[in-house]
Amino acid sequence: MAVKESTPEKGVRKERSSRRVNVDFSNDAYEVLTHIAQRKGQTVSGVLRDALALEKLYEDTVLKNGRVLVEREDGSLREVIRP
Repeated sequence: MAVKESTPEKGVRKERSSRRVNVDFSNDAYEVLTHIAQRKGQTVSGVLRDALALEKLYEDTVLKNGRVLVEREDGSLREVIRP
């Protein structure tokens, strides 16, 4: 996945509360992303912001020697482990 951050025109300074980022996804990944957005009634950007928030939660928890657990329908718990 390639990420390119937009930069303002030379000599133009703007204060802004958000940044525009261009991201390249494979067709399959983009299809998953748009499916999630439609299912949740959100924009693609909203889904990506939610994903970033979950990544931050995961990283903050693991860095404090915590664990992230998912409860399954049957009540069993599974630890989320990622590379």
